[in-house]
Amino acid sequence: MKLKLILSILIFTSSYILFSADIESGYKDIKLNMSKDEVTDLIKKSDDFDTKRDEAITIRFEPDTEIITVFGKINKNSRSFIKRGFFQFSDDKLYLITLNMDEKRIGYYDLLKHYTNKYGNPTNLDPNSATWEDSNTRVILEKKSTVKFLDLNKWNELLKQEDGQKDEEREKREDFIKNM
Repeated sequence: MKLKLILSILIFTSSYILFSADIESGYKDIKLNMSKDEVTDLIKKSDDFDTKRDEAITIRFEPDTEIITVFGKINKNSRSFIKRGFFQFSDDKLYLITLNMDEKRIGYYDLLKHYTNKYGNPTNLDPNSATWEDSNTRVILEKKSTVKFLDLNKWNELLKQEDGQKDEEREKREDFIKNM
């Protein structure tokens, strides 16, 4: 009995290792951790994005955080499957790619099937989203046909910074209350 259990565990884990792919760190040539200039150049060269429209903009939220927003390309004969793309940077490094797909042309379940075939079963699945991840990257698929690529190392760093700011704010609040 123990031998069968051990064999089944070995078969399961070895098949998982053999057939699970590394999570891609971006969309086509646009990869997480690229600089803003590199991403901007690739967006301009891409057939998926329309950089000639006035709506292709860069927004600066904080001193070290920027977002490039760009619409999908629409030509006379073709239309991108992407309605809109968002490329979020921190310290001039791309850490989040959000692609809103044209749900009339490519649906949530088409993407769910694709990523499940590519990466195996999601690490998290609920009625509105599915997630695949490895130690560096998380791919998030959300209804209505939105795909996100997230750099987990940068994300965790940003969360720690935010926690530190919350701790500092809590200390200031407690000091203020003590001195009332």
